[in-house]
Amino acid sequence: MDPQEAIYLPHVINLNGATRVEEEAGSEAMSEGLAALGHEVTVANLNSGLHVIRITGDGLKGAADKRREGVVLGN
Repeated sequence: MDPQEAIYLPHVINLNGATRVEEEAGSEAMSEGLAALGHEVTVANLNSGLHVIRITGDGLKGAADKRREGVVLGN
């Protein structure tokens, strides 16, 4: 998956308890899928703001999260 596409998906957190899914477009379907696997799921405003750097055979590919400040720069 392209890093930018992955960053735009709802974020998921589990700290040895209920699985928290970020309240975003697509979170309902993700929550249902996790519940079907046996997870106790809570939908919440996580606003985590992740950024990604992926190392590829052609160099680096970056992605910036729309939830926070920042942009991807480079060639």
